[in-house]
Amino acid sequence: GDSYTGNEVAATGHSFGEWTVTKAASCTEKGEETRTCAKCGEKETRELAATGHSFGEWAVTKAATCTAAGEETRTCAKCGAKETRAIDALGHDYVNGVCSRCGEADPNYVPPVDYTALNAAIEAAEKLDLSKYTDASVAAFNKALADAKAAQTADTQAAVDKAKEDLEKAVNALDPKPPVDPFRFDDVKDSSQYYFEPVYWAYNYQPQITNGTSKNLFSPEKGCTRAQVVTFLWRYAGQPAPKTTKNDFADVSKGQYYYDAVLWAAENNITNGTSKTMFSPEKTCTRAQIVTFLWRFAGQPEPETTKSPFNDIKEGQYYYKAVLWAAENGITTGTSKNTFDPEKTCTRAQIVTFLYRYNAKKTAG
Repeated sequence: GDSYTGNEVAATGHSFGEWTVTKAASCTEKGEETRTCAKCGEKETRELAATGHSFGEWAVTKAATCTAAGEETRTCAKCGAKETRAIDALGHDYVNGVCSRCGEADPNYVPPVDYTALNAAIEAAEKLDLSKYTDASVAAFNKALADAKAAQTADTQAAVDKAKEDLEKAVNALDPKPPVDPFRFDDVKDSSQYYFEPVYWAYNYQPQITNGTSKNLFSPEKGCTRAQVVTFLWRYAGQPAPKTTKNDFADVSKGQYYYDAVLWAAENNITNGTSKTMFSPEKTCTRAQIVTFLWRFAGQPEPETTKSPFNDIKEGQYYYKAVLWAAENGITTGTSKNTFDPEKTCTRAQIVTFLYRYNAKKTAG
């Protein structure tokens, strides 16, 4: 068997030197190092871990905008490798409806309502001395002023601007009261008469609508003739020159005060005469005719109501819509609560009152 002879010597073991890099590690790849035994030359190898990148600071290479993403890059100081990442779009920074960065308008921006001009108009209007103006124009003014004050809490600029404009129109439409002393007309002296202001309004209107039947008389209860009513309307319209020179009426001649007025009224379909060739200028007008003339002059507006307030005004009558329109606009209140009296002669006082009320409604908007 095996037995110790006493001549065996124990193994001495390796005597390795220092580790020597045989393959340098990089940022992304492993390296290697080796050592050698000084006695037998045997080599031993081991792995070196990859060193990893050494990136610097991020630097913007493409700036982000309000709507587009940007980009930034950093570089490895050891190997020059680059790493890139996105920068989120900045989004708009709206200030008073405009982006402070790109200038784009905010589609959802609603500017704050500016009440400055409206408040100034109200303040100026409240300082007016209304005692100098006619009741009708003051009533229209007061309504516009009330509407303007209500608009001081309106939530849209359009509503505020409209209230301001309507108030300014009402201020401009204020009619000075006619002179009280002395009176122009001996038969229009009582300021409580319903036609007092209308008569003096018509007298003072420019161009003058009527200067009476004589120097000192207006004749308020006298029937208004067809020539007079078309002349009143023509003067109220500013005395426009008729476009035609053709006169179809045998009883209307050049030189008569109503000649241009009749031609103008005929070509504007305000009246077509009492026959194809006759106008009948001296024939008195009925209340129905007068209101119809005024309605046609206004452009034949459709009345908002279809129910007649008067028992003697029935659907189908030529003046039906005209009377309804006049009633709902305060131009006429009838001869009583339930009657209009369409066939009754219209007086001079009534026609100037109708025209006065129409003017007040029109100027009030």
